[in-house]
Amino acid sequence: MKNMKKIQKYLLFIVLLGGAATFTAGCSEEKEFSADYDIPWQVSRITNVTPIEAAPGANITLTGENLGTDLVLPESGFLVGTQTCTVVSQTATSVVITVPASVTEPVDVSVRNLHNRTFVYEAKFRPAL
Repeated sequence: MKNMKKIQKYLLFIVLLGGAATFTAGCSEEKEFSADYDIPWQVSRITNVTPIEAAPGANITLTGENLGTDLVLPESGFLVGTQTCTVVSQTATSVVITVPASVTEPVDVSVRNLHNRTFVYEAKFRPAL
């Protein structure tokens, strides 16, 4: 009986030690974060900017997908360079914005949606000075 209790204690110790080792090994493994990791968040895209060259203060049209107010806030989602633009009109596929007066060199045109996903249009906007 005494040996049986001793064996039970050793088995319990081995099981606990194995569990602790497994837990520690699982926690110490570092995993790389992926921005696209199994999250079906929609990305807003710009497929065209018309005109691609305009004077500061002029209106330009961005066409694309997922540009509506359900995914992109008009007061913070459309940028020319680093400047947030005033939205004149906005639908899911088309947005008219006003080019900020401070744009004086070729810059990116981008959209940042509610999921904090940013899409940068392939061509730079050029201010007509």
